[in-house]
Amino acid sequence: MDHEETLEQPRRHHRLEPFRDNGPTFVLRQWLNIIFLVGAVAGIIAMYTCSRETGIYIFLGASVLKFIELALRMLKL
Repeated sequence: MDHEETLEQPRRHHRLEPFRDNGPTFVLRQWLNIIFLVGAVAGIIAMYTCSRETGIYIFLGASVLKFIELALRMLKL
């Protein structure tokens, strides 16, 4: 291999550089995050106003949406 012939290295990202993700699932992930946040707050409110069990179920349902969002982000779908 000649010294003139170099392999192009992928650009390294600095850890403080903003992460730009404009993939095809970006909007879907944003909506899943919004629904998760609303569900988490609703679950906490339900724990103190209705019953603790109802609040936990609401919070667990919201957590499932967060795990779906996480899987989409990690798999870069």
